[in-house]
Amino acid sequence: MGIRSLIKGGLKFGIGAARFAGQELRERLGKKQEPNANMPHNPEPPEQAGLEHQLEEEAMRPVAALDVKDLKVELDSANPPLLLDCRELHEWEAGYIRGCLHVPMNSIPERLAELDPSRRTIVYCLHGIRSAQVASWLQTAQGFRDVASLDGGIVSWYSEFNQERIVVRRSEEK
Repeated sequence: MGIRSLIKGGLKFGIGAARFAGQELRERLGKKQEPNANMPHNPEPPEQAGLEHQLEEEAMRPVAALDVKDLKVELDSANPPLLLDCRELHEWEAGYIRGCLHVPMNSIPERLAELDPSRRTIVYCLHGIRSAQVASWLQTAQGFRDVASLDGGIVSWYSEFNQERIVVRRSEEK
C-alpha cells in the first residue's frame, strides 16, 4: 500500500490518522464501526493535503518499529541514530525529543538531501502512524538501509519517560 493510499484512507471520512488507524484495527478485528455523522468532513487537511502531490506512489513494505526503551538506549550510545521528527510545526513547538531533526512529512521529499541514507534513522510523529509511512517510504523508495519508526510516537515517549529529553518551546521564545 502506497503513501497516497494510506493518506486517502485516512481522509475517507475526514478523520485524523490516529482515528483512522483505530478504525482500521477495529475492522481487522471484526469490530466495524461507522464514522460519526456529526464529525465535520474535511477532505484535505492542510497538514496532509500536499503530500500526495509530492510523493510518488510506491509499494510500501512494513518497517521496523522501535520501542521507546530501545530508542533511549540508542540515543545514549556513542553512535546515536538520526532522530527525525516528521510532525507539523505546531506539534513540534508543543514539545520534541532533544536532538531531533524536524522535517514535516510534506517537506521530506524536498529536504531529502538533509538525510543520510547510510545512517541509522529513527522517525517519529505523535502516535507512530505518519512516522511508519515516512520510514517505509524512505526505505522502499529512497533506499535507506537502516530506518525504523518509533512505536507509539512521542506519546509513548511521554508515557515512559515523562519530560526526560523533551524540549518545550514557550510562546515567549518564538
